[in-house]
Amino acid sequence: MLRSKVLVYILMFSCMYGAKYLAVLDLEAVGLSDTEAKVLTQRLTSKMIELSDYTIVERANIDKILKEQKFQHSGCTDSECAVEIGQLINADMTVIGTASKFGDTYTIDSRIINVESGEALYSASYTHTGKIDELVKEGIESVAHKLLGIPYKKKISSGTTSKASSGYGATLDISSDPPGAEVYIGGNYFDTTPLILEDFPIGDYEVEIKLDGYEDYTKSVKLLPRASEKITPTLNPIPSYIKISGTPTPDKVIIFIDGKKQYLDSYKQQFKVSAGRHIIKVSKENYFDFLDTVIVDFDKRVEVNYKLKKNMGLLQLSVNPSDAAVYVDDYVKSKYTELTPGMHKLKVSQPGYDDYTGEFEIKLDETTELDIELNRQYGHLDLNLEPYNATVYFNDSLALSFNVPMDLNSNTFEFELATGTYNVRAEKPSFYSKSMMATINNKERTQLMLSLKSGDEDLRKLRKKQKRGYLATGIIAAAFAAEYLLSEISYQSYVDATDPSDAQKYRDQNEMFTALQTPTAALLGASAGFTLYTTISLESLKTKLSLK
Repeated sequence: MLRSKVLVYILMFSCMYGAKYLAVLDLEAVGLSDTEAKVLTQRLTSKMIELSDYTIVERANIDKILKEQKFQHSGCTDSECAVEIGQLINADMTVIGTASKFGDTYTIDSRIINVESGEALYSASYTHTGKIDELVKEGIESVAHKLLGIPYKKKISSGTTSKASSGYGATLDISSDPPGAEVYIGGNYFDTTPLILEDFPIGDYEVEIKLDGYEDYTKSVKLLPRASEKITPTLNPIPSYIKISGTPTPDKVIIFIDGKKQYLDSYKQQFKVSAGRHIIKVSKENYFDFLDTVIVDFDKRVEVNYKLKKNMGLLQLSVNPSDAAVYVDDYVKSKYTELTPGMHKLKVSQPGYDDYTGEFEIKLDETTELDIELNRQYGHLDLNLEPYNATVYFNDSLALSFNVPMDLNSNTFEFELATGTYNVRAEKPSFYSKSMMATINNKERTQLMLSLKSGDEDLRKLRKKQKRGYLATGIIAAAFAAEYLLSEISYQSYVDATDPSDAQKYRDQNEMFTALQTPTAALLGASAGFTLYTTISLESLKTKLSLK
């Protein structure tokens, strides 16, 4: 009694510190003797010790603990019984099963059970027609590998084939990807892959490998005496198809099959998949995901239709100034836009205005309305003006709303202006106008001085020149008229003269006055041009001096 309790405590202590314990329970004998079943159980236990990383609970210890607990474990073939025994002996896993005989055929069926969950992790079976010795050798080996999830290549001797071996047979090594495919040689079924056939009769054979859901594989082989032949095909799955359609259209969504992003065949509008169960997911930004599970048979097509529902609410903004830029979560957005439900950041920006920043909440299928009024940015211009009563324009607009001079003695005026760049122009009659650029920054003062130059002296000089021009032009015009008149008189006297000497005198006078008219006319033109130029310059100056 004490020894059994100590053993249980040791097992519990080991489990706490990471050791994993596995107990192989007696195989139930069906058509076999108890002795044969115990031999097979002991052989299976030895194989589990050899192949697994588990700590195997010894048969004697299992029997002692169960006897102490007065637990009858013979015939334990279901998971409930396996879990109960596993809990009693503190094992993590238990192996249960049956060893049976029907006619000349022997079978071992076994499962490995997780004691905590009661689930069967792996199952294994082995069937053999012949002597029971094959169970001890090949059968237990195969079952142990399958229970532990370890690939196992079965070896079949020539005695199982239809041809007698002469001792010069070949070795045929057959495996497949995926494993577990049925192997047929010459139309006769042998076993499943992976498989090794030793001392196989020589000759020509047709080898077929078949697995549900995959295309059959066939290969012709010629086996020579004591030669080896290896067949290792990768089986091609029989294609099945999933056709997907819905709203929004498939080209505007992201489609996942079994977690992998798919690319739609625009011609067939379908996806090639393997037969079996598949999980479909259709996603689009700002929409709820569509999820579905479908089962597709071999060489069949399943149609999936979806309709995504928007995961959206609406934002409607009223902004002043209306041309301000709107940013939602740092992205430029329109003033009427769809957004996912939840909290969002908002920024409204416009040059010359203070930015608006804040947060707002969007609710599913609801409209959030916001009114945003941006505050204008202002700065100050201190304008020193000379003369102080000149007229001031900002960007050609008359500045009427300026304050009383801060200091009349300094002729300085203060203007409150929106931020930006201004062309500041001052003008006053009889003074030259003057312009300067001024940049107004938010909450800052800008100093600017405009000193106008008087145009009175320039105006006086031009008027004097104009007067002289008029006088000179008048005098020259009078001289030209006199020369012309005297020329005409002398010519008439010449015509009327009867005395040759008088006629010659009048003729000479006429030629003299006619000759004088040419330089006089040139002087008259120059004087008139000078006068006209002076007049135009005077009028232009009057415009500059704001006298017109």
